[in-house]
Amino acid sequence: AFNQVEATPDSPKLQRKGMVHPLFDECLVEEPGQEIYVSKMQVNKHWVFDEHRLMDKATLPGTAYLEMVRAAGANYTQQQRLEIREIYFLQPLIVGEIETKEVRTILQGQGDVVEFVVMSQSTSPSVAWVEHASGKIARLPSASLETVSTVSIDELEANCQQQQLDFAGKQLTTPSDFLKFGGRWNSLQWIKYG
Repeated sequence: AFNQVEATPDSPKLQRKGMVHPLFDECLVEEPGQEIYVSKMQVNKHWVFDEHRLMDKATLPGTAYLEMVRAAGANYTQQQRLEIREIYFLQPLIVGEIETKEVRTILQGQGDVVEFVVMSQSTSPSVAWVEHASGKIARLPSASLETVSTVSIDELEANCQQQQLDFAGKQLTTPSDFLKFGGRWNSLQWIKYG
């Protein structure tokens, strides 16, 4: 269903659409109801790879897929509040130290539910594109947006006085060298229970 990945950015059928996001370089529109968000991923340019390593290989974290899908979905639907459904993580997206890997987040469909797939250009001669994640983005019904209530963070914190774990100034560590994190992953300050 996502055969439009064979189109090249130079194709006369493609139109460019404005998109500003640190994980995307451009948005291409092949036809109504289909958009391709193109990323030229590099370890030295995108910290999400450099600071997330599996077995010393720069690997896109699951939260980065979610952010890419969220940002592309908001641009595609022109709505900020969306629901990501039925997401499948299929294969890790690894980028070599000096490699530039083209990654495409493709959105397709119209109406309340849009399908997405995240693919990267393969280095294998037998496979052109590798699928890394897929799923659906749904527009939230306007009725559910009206019923969303605001929660006071101070009130939640006041109700969580049983125990506190402090992490400020501590380096995030993992039990083995299998998974390594960079400094940006050390953002957790504390956890409070209640």
